[in-house]
Amino acid sequence: MQIVLPLLAALVYAVSAALYLGVVLGERRAWSRPALITLGVGLAVHLAALGGWAWSDGVASLATIQRGLSLVAWVVGGGFVVAHAAYKLRSLGSFVLPLVVLLQALSVIAEPGFAVDRELQGPLLVIHIISALIGSGLFFLAALAAVAYLLQERALKRKRFGGLFERLPSVDVLDRLGYRLIAIGFPIYTGAIGLGSLWAWEHEGGATLELQYLFAVVSWLIYAALLQSRVTTGWRGRRAATLTLAGLVGTAAVLSTYALRAWGVDLG
Repeated sequence: MQIVLPLLAALVYAVSAALYLGVVLGERRAWSRPALITLGVGLAVHLAALGGWAWSDGVASLATIQRGLSLVAWVVGGGFVVAHAAYKLRSLGSFVLPLVVLLQALSVIAEPGFAVDRELQGPLLVIHIISALIGSGLFFLAALAAVAYLLQERALKRKRFGGLFERLPSVDVLDRLGYRLIAIGFPIYTGAIGLGSLWAWEHEGGATLELQYLFAVVSWLIYAALLQSRVTTGWRGRRAATLTLAGLVGTAAVLSTYALRAWGVDLG
């Protein structure tokens, strides 16, 4: 049963993704409502799966890379629903849902090899990893908004106002959305890095300079610079979108490093 609900969630997400792609690529605007409803069903099934894992295997099981990817997928999908309610982001689902499907599919594929490491049993490390995953999910969503922003800005410069330009949110909406997602995710990610450093100090005699830690610090510095520039100089637009994507590279590198090590790749 532990694999049934995650697999079902992935399939429902795939249906929602197809509907959202139809809204943008096939000009089927009437499909946006069924797409959102289908996404809601997928999130409910997915949440039941996450809750079942936490109940049967403990909350620490959500901190493993297999189920961590699934948690990130849920955060991205759930964050989109909240953003949709606030900004009416009908067509942005065509960007978001394919990523959700990919993350959930990777989690399902990895699930048969699931095991909870002993070091995850401590609450400090569990909170650190889950916080990092939640923050990463919000950064992924901000990056998708940044991609949409860059596409809209390019269309504006070339004065191409049909097709995709008409279906995506305005550059102002996308700019505000990206900033708010990073503003929410940044303190969560900051707490995760702090807890990780504390855990390393208690268990390893000091913060280690492993790849994932270095990538996390680099991405944190990028997001910190973005937020600081926004507050002090009003930095926004293309530069902010580009920096958002740069920060995501570091965040994705952290997840990739954990995933490769979990699947037996020796990174030194």
